[in-house]
Amino acid sequence: MSLIADALRERPVLRGALIAPSVAALIFSLFTLTAAPDPVTLASGVTIATVNHDAGLPFPPINVASRMIDGLDARLPMQLQAFDSDAAARAALDAETVQAVLIFPEDFSRAVAGSEAVPLTLITSGSLTMAEAQLTGALPGMVESGVSAAVQSIRLAMARGQMPDMTPPVALNAETQNPPASAAARAAPFVAGFATALAALVGGILGWVGTRGLGGRRGAMVRTLVPLAALPVAGLVLAGIVAGLAGGSFGALWLAIAGLGVAFGWFFAGALALFGPLALLVLVPLAFWQPAIGGGQMPLSAAPAWLHWLAPLHLDAIGGYFRALILGAGHDFPWSLALGAAALGLAMIWLRAALVRRPAPVAA
Repeated sequence: MSLIADALRERPVLRGALIAPSVAALIFSLFTLTAAPDPVTLASGVTIATVNHDAGLPFPPINVASRMIDGLDARLPMQLQAFDSDAAARAALDAETVQAVLIFPEDFSRAVAGSEAVPLTLITSGSLTMAEAQLTGALPGMVESGVSAAVQSIRLAMARGQMPDMTPPVALNAETQNPPASAAARAAPFVAGFATALAALVGGILGWVGTRGLGGRRGAMVRTLVPLAALPVAGLVLAGIVAGLAGGSFGALWLAIAGLGVAFGWFFAGALALFGPLALLVLVPLAFWQPAIGGGQMPLSAAPAWLHWLAPLHLDAIGGYFRALILGAGHDFPWSLALGAAALGLAMIWLRAALVRRPAPVAA
């Protein structure tokens, strides 16, 4: 390790390359996991305004919209709040005291009793928080399918001369396999994957700055050893926070984070050594797009279409493996990805050493 010690004395910036990955992993994981949102609490905090203009039917004496609202209130995870007018409901939506508006027209019951399409209006807002917008974005499909099933059931009952019963014909037994222990556990796979890439990127940039002008075998050795020394320590910090706040095996998490971190660290160090600042055009997006391409926060299929060309790299295997360690999913460690990144990174590091040799000393 005398090579590293000498390099640290000569180039103090390299001390940052050893420390900064752990600091980045600590700050990002700690603040993200201690404030992780809970989807169940989020859903229960969403309110749908209902406006019932339905005049009902004289025979059988029934207000179908009222029964629909009662049924939705019992089955949707959101809250329902009644309003007297469209204008009042829209004003509440603008004020964000409600997150959607559902309007039943005056002829709703008559349409249900007939054979034509049943009119219904759902209004959502584009100015909500991102999580609320994602939740309310699924409402059109949920409401349409639920109301359609209820309408079919009512029409069938009326055709038989029976009073409509809003009891659903299906008794669903819902189970959750590998339920997360907490909101932090749900967010932890994303945090682990993103913080690993972030630590490797920060360490790679500082390592590149600290080794600029350092050529030959000595430069390649320093670029090889710095990620090997810094990123397992960052993995130790990150694994401790993730296991402590979200659960999972500390040892398995540390090995996974350290292995992927070193592989990414070598890849980043090699790209920066060989291509200089131009490499950042690839490395920065590669790290910061981890929520979309790393499989921790969403499947790659849900990412923008222009990112789908990255699918052959199987970067989403990173998130899959962290879900296996933390939530119990069935994914293997991404060996091909880690070994490929490590081999390519080391090849670039040593290619740089071969291309840039230290000048021979000038004779006195």
